[in-house]
Amino acid sequence: MTQDTPPRDPEWLITPDMRATIGVERDPARYEVEKGPIRMYARAVGYTDRIFWDEDYAKSQGYRGLVAPPGFFGFRVVTNPDEFIGSGGGTVSQTSAGERLSGLNAGQRYVLTPGVVICAGDVLSAVSKTVSIRQTTTSRGPTVVSESERTFTNQNGEVVARNYGSAMRIHIGRAGD
Repeated sequence: MTQDTPPRDPEWLITPDMRATIGVERDPARYEVEKGPIRMYARAVGYTDRIFWDEDYAKSQGYRGLVAPPGFFGFRVVTNPDEFIGSGGGTVSQTSAGERLSGLNAGQRYVLTPGVVICAGDVLSAVSKTVSIRQTTTSRGPTVVSESERTFTNQNGEVVARNYGSAMRIHIGRAGD
């Protein structure tokens, strides 16, 4: 660093706009739980219990209908194509300060509410918020790491699960570079 170069804030990539999102709940997203996708998910992850496949059997076991396997929350309902996440926008975003970041999922975990079962026909509402944001340096360079929490609630107002996720956005240059 020369005398002409002022020291850089250690979290220079994190803009005031980014910090302002911490703790703020976003608008709820709606998820519909349907029979066909339940069966596809169960097949994809290898669940063989008949409660995921056979509706009559699931009802005979005391469930309201076909049971959604753990980790399946249905599909997000979108009302216009601009709402699709990842639909053509790619993983590159630009901060309000003109820095370009390339993002990736850095992990997630789900905590299911004991005793609350998701079944076909349920409609879930998911509200998410950023709980923390920080800057670090990885082998790829300066990186913003954000942690989020999403709460899934069913049509009866019961919390069915919480999702805790991490995202990494790696600095790839300034706009126009």
